Amino acid sequence: MKQTMEQTIKQTTRPGDGEGQGARQLWIALLLSAAVLTVSARAAYVHIEKSEFLRREGEKHYKRDIPLRAHRGNILDRNGYALAVSAPAASIAATPGDLLTNLHELRSLAEKIGADYDALKLKAERSANSPFMYIKRQTSPQITQFVEESGFKAIRVISERKRVESELMSAMAERQKLDGELNVARDIQFNMLPKQFPPFPERTNVDIH
Repeated sequence: MKQTMEQTIKQTTRPGDGEGQGARQLWIALLLSAAVLTVSARAAYVHIEKSEFLRREGEKHYKRDIPLRAHRGNILDRNGYALAVSAPAASIAATPGDLLTNLHELRSLAEKIGADYDALKLKAERSANSPFMYIKRQTSPQITQFVEESGFKAIRVISERKRVESELMSAMAERQKLDGELNVARDIQFNMLPKQFPPFPERTNVDIH
């Protein structure tokens, strides 16, 4: 029994098996080392050479600089009648970088609002590094509905406030303008009058009252 087991061990253990296994382990270790070096080199390249570019691209997906203007209060007269109020208004805006990659949306919107497509495209190109640009401010409800229903990716509707003045406020503005023009005319006429009295002291035949 013991002799049979020794013969079996001798048959299964061949010369050179240990050397082959060591060579395979060496090749595997070399391949893993090469993979680690490749990944490390790529990570260093991206971190050093592409860090600023990747930072800007990342900010485009989560950072938006949108100016928020304070709402102006209502103007009332002494009786509490509203002379001017702030009313909500919708405007059309876009991200220039996204808009340049979706020019078909810009063309469709330009046709709808009757705007110059080339002018809007040039505006987007000049504002390519900016995260925000207006396409049309204080637009009509029909255009707002068109944008919302079109499902644009780069164009969106934002809410703003516009100033609405009553007829009385407009009349007051016209009256102030007219008063200003009358004051100018009065000053011109007043400056034409002589400042010295009597204007001609050497003339005794002229009498001005």
